[in-house]
Amino acid sequence: MQALFYFSNTRIICWVIIFFFSSTWATLAQQPAAFRCGTANFTPNRLAVLGRLSRTPQARSQAGTVSYVPLRLHIVRRADGSGGANEAVLYQSIAETNRLFGPGDLQLFVCGSPDYINSDALYNATGTSWSALDNLPGYSNAQLNVYYVNSLTINNYSYGGAAYINSTGTQRSALIVDNLARVLAHEVGHLFGLPHTFNNNDSANPTERELVARTNCTTAGDGFCDTAADPFGLPGATTSNCTYTGSIVDAQGARYAPDMHNNMSYWGCGTQYTPEQYARMQAVSQTSYSNLNCSQASPAAPTALTVIGGGCLGQPQLTWRNNATTPVALGYFIERAAGSGSFTAVAAVGAGVNSFQDYSAPGNVTVEYRVKPINAANAYSNAISITTARTYCPATYSAATTCASPTGAAGLGTITVRQGTSTVFAWNTPGCGPPYSAFPGQAVRLLPGTTYSLEVRLFTFGQGVVYLQHVSAWLDYNQNGSFTDAGELLLQSTPATQQQAVFTSTFTVPAGVSSGCGVLRVRTQSAGSGIITDPCAQLSWGETQDRPVLFGTVTATTTLTAGPTFALLPNPAAGRVIVKLGNALLAPNSLVLLDATGREARQLSLPSGATEATLTLTGLQPGLYLVRVGATTARLLVE
Repeated sequence: MQALFYFSNTRIICWVIIFFFSSTWATLAQQPAAFRCGTANFTPNRLAVLGRLSRTPQARSQAGTVSYVPLRLHIVRRADGSGGANEAVLYQSIAETNRLFGPGDLQLFVCGSPDYINSDALYNATGTSWSALDNLPGYSNAQLNVYYVNSLTINNYSYGGAAYINSTGTQRSALIVDNLARVLAHEVGHLFGLPHTFNNNDSANPTERELVARTNCTTAGDGFCDTAADPFGLPGATTSNCTYTGSIVDAQGARYAPDMHNNMSYWGCGTQYTPEQYARMQAVSQTSYSNLNCSQASPAAPTALTVIGGGCLGQPQLTWRNNATTPVALGYFIERAAGSGSFTAVAAVGAGVNSFQDYSAPGNVTVEYRVKPINAANAYSNAISITTARTYCPATYSAATTCASPTGAAGLGTITVRQGTSTVFAWNTPGCGPPYSAFPGQAVRLLPGTTYSLEVRLFTFGQGVVYLQHVSAWLDYNQNGSFTDAGELLLQSTPATQQQAVFTSTFTVPAGVSSGCGVLRVRTQSAGSGIITDPCAQLSWGETQDRPVLFGTVTATTTLTAGPTFALLPNPAAGRVIVKLGNALLAPNSLVLLDATGREARQLSLPSGATEATLTLTGLQPGLYLVRVGATTARLLVE
């Protein structure tokens, strides 16, 4: 690894450079790309300085106080203005980073609007790009400068990211090759004094290598005693499915047992930090970064935050009033606290959005929410609480899907429920992805003691091409928020059936099922990744859909009616899409655009009598979205 520093005698440099992969590359990867950081090893002298800083009275007295750290965002594009990172994705990664940094009382916010830099020379950055970035007019030495570029190459090596701190600690910068939160959190961690967990494990000086027994943990390795000695990068340091399998030993003959889940390593198996790492970050914030500030005016705090229950699927629905006019809010961070816990970020929504459905809320517990502008330190709304009902585990994937080619078109086509030859309900979801969708407004009613058939058709690409996938389906009969009870697995493909495009099964609703609402979950996964045995586990890539199912007598509060029919023109679309309604609306309705994670990206109010609406797509990341009008949904591919 190269130790690369750029020294400045005239100003404090606080840089983060974040690199993003093109959407095509990212979505075709079946496994997360191995992240490689170009940050140099921390020297023993640097570790000693940081250790002393963590023990200063100033650092100790501030423990437990949240530090709000301003970011100055710079998005580098080609000279013609094309390319560049998507703001909405960046804000979501900052929200996720805030969740990771929450236990360390550290929170990031955006200072002012993003600065766009149109430069072919800087779009694909090199080791000489730093001085050019430093001299651009958008730079500010009062914030951490975060540069999003397309790629980074230094000395013929491509890096996923890098953070730079000079010998005096006055220059602080970082580079990141994609906009995932784990990468932003990793590089910002460096800026706040965190070395790699494998720091100096290959040093020519044996005293700089941390021992497994940790007897030299304060002076060797990463300088922390609650992180295990890490052999990453050493010959024989092998791993399988995030389990360390290596047999190499340290200087005392002790076998390594690294923490595979620490975000300051390269194992890529988790985003955790230890108490000592959090304490270091807070200490650096209160000392070295105490001069950071944002002189930009802060948007007004939102008000009138309300929350209602999520019906069959259990996810709370939040709405609030946007009071920000000058300056406008870039969007909003949504924060949640459960029980007696602290608030932590759960999501970000874009500018103009004033609602959010929390698909990750825990069930059967009192949770509290608050909302603040992305470009404000602590301009919080009122806090509002709700005791959640039954909720369901998240269904996630390690890689997204794409409709760009048959090799990436994993997903569901139609889900049909029949009684005999009569179709009870057919859910048609043309398109591949997004990875997870929930449809609270579309329900099927099933009667106790009745036998039904379930048919699952995979998404068909082009002229009948189907991406091979495994399929499993569950139905929560007893409505307890779990799919693991006996008899609730309805369908599971096998290696013998994975070549199919259509999967079927029959099931009988138990005669004693209680009236109420359960959920049908259907999951797919690329055939090469194996049978789907867990309704909640993260899978490689594919699609999951949750559909409400009504059992027995349907009460007025759970009856769900169909919404208006509509068409999307064009589809795929770029810039904007026209939503043409089949008939004029008889009453006001709302149009909602959901992204690949099920989060709301756009919302329009449709008046009575409306026959069409124009949905602006500017600023959205290319990919699959879901358009919902009332209870009717359709897939939209944004280019």
